[in-house]
Amino acid sequence: MEKFALSDSVYLKALLVDPSRARRGAEPNIVGYRFHATRDLPRVPDFGTTGAFSLNNLYDYANQDQWRTVNAGEDFDLTLYELIIFASLPEISCSIDGQNPDINVEQHLSVVLRERGGIPAVKLAPARGSGFRSVRSTYPKINVLTCERIPLDDAVGAVNMRVKRNLAPEFEGTKFAPLALRRGPYSAGSARTPEERRRALAEEAANKLADYTRNTLGITLPDVD
Repeated sequence: MEKFALSDSVYLKALLVDPSRARRGAEPNIVGYRFHATRDLPRVPDFGTTGAFSLNNLYDYANQDQWRTVNAGEDFDLTLYELIIFASLPEISCSIDGQNPDINVEQHLSVVLRERGGIPAVKLAPARGSGFRSVRSTYPKINVLTCERIPLDDAVGAVNMRVKRNLAPEFEGTKFAPLALRRGPYSAGSARTPEERRRALAEEAANKLADYTRNTLGITLPDVD
């Protein structure tokens, strides 16, 4: 399909976020994006996730060969991994130029790859011609998880907080559901620290993404700091 043929047929509707692990006063973690199609989209990645999908492994997927058709007028959610593959398609070419009618400014978004602390990451960023400077502050956020902080009295009378994480009802049974799984405690004797494990998983995902886009789709993704 012609380059950019469908980039103006998709607009960003909302950020999918997990507020349960964010530090107090910090922005919630983006775990995916919700888009809206204004025309039929013949191929949209629908790779799903496994039980390993977590904040430390947001590039997890179940089946790279699973695609779907999205009809005009439908919303669709993408994980970060799926977003890169979707953006890599020639008809999208890393540009989301559809206009969300609820956002009262001109909207042009670029899908960019970058590194954060040496860990590969993907994000949506305003492109030239956009009437805003921050995606986070412009678009609404949808909580994939709810976060409840419950005070606990310890043995010496100090008040500690326990975080109770629950999956939002609309995400039950979806590819985002594994985010609510309880993870085992980290052992100091483990071979890798959580940060080292997260870095290794992200680097593995980045290599898979590069191989997939280059060898399967015939596209080389731009690397943007």
